[in-house]
Amino acid sequence: MRTLIEAGYSVLIFTDGARLSWVAEALASGAAGLVLKSEAPATLEDAILAVSRGDSWVSAEVAEVLVSSSNLRPHLTQREVQVLELLNRGLAAKQVARELGLAVATVNEHLKRIRSKYSELGRDAGNRVALLQRAEEDLYLDGSRLP
Repeated sequence: MRTLIEAGYSVLIFTDGARLSWVAEALASGAAGLVLKSEAPATLEDAILAVSRGDSWVSAEVAEVLVSSSNLRPHLTQREVQVLELLNRGLAAKQVARELGLAVATVNEHLKRIRSKYSELGRDAGNRVALLQRAEEDLYLDGSRLP
């Protein structure tokens, strides 16, 4: 997509919208519009025409989902994000503590707070896999896992 945008093309994304973080990232990266596959064919036609004229297009359904989803992203501190990034690299809590110059108990407290923030929003992050998935969905992590 970036290659097309850099080459001067207008990009219209046609998606099922299953990964909300990807939808938001596509728009932030410069996509001219986005249409969900669940929308009426007339909506797709309107979007194609708008983008071909050089306009942007986001349907009311997509806009509503994006606005409501911003309330589902917890605010994480810089240190909490650092802890998640190191976990995402495969480090254990003890290794994260050593890397950041913290006590293991402090790292575990950061993890407890992060999980609590997700829990308050009704989003499961009870185990390591779920926690890292949520962080990736919310664009706190880039999705690449280093060995």
